[in-house]
Amino acid sequence: MVNSENLHKAKHLKKSEVIHVVSRRLVDMVSSILRRGVEEGVFRENIDPVQLNITIAAIGYYYLTNRYTGSIVFERDLMAPEALVDRIAFNIETILRLVCKVSD
Repeated sequence: MVNSENLHKAKHLKKSEVIHVVSRRLVDMVSSILRRGVEEGVFRENIDPVQLNITIAAIGYYYLTNRYTGSIVFERDLMAPEALVDRIAFNIETILRLVCKVSD
């Protein structure tokens, strides 16, 4: 659905009043989590919540949308249960490295 909407330059989404409410809630929620992490000294400052959300979506989206071709190219079953566990762990580590402060 997202791919189709992008092909049509968000023709239908532009008309949605709900999307603005939902997207604002998501950005506010991520902002709040980031702010708390900064206050607790765990997260780096000045992380853009929108960029973070796009990055989280991208690392999951690419893997899943290319699972069949990727399985051939990389010669492994990307949808095998252990491959999925490994991918989730890698994604979590990637995001944590992005947001967490480096220990001195």
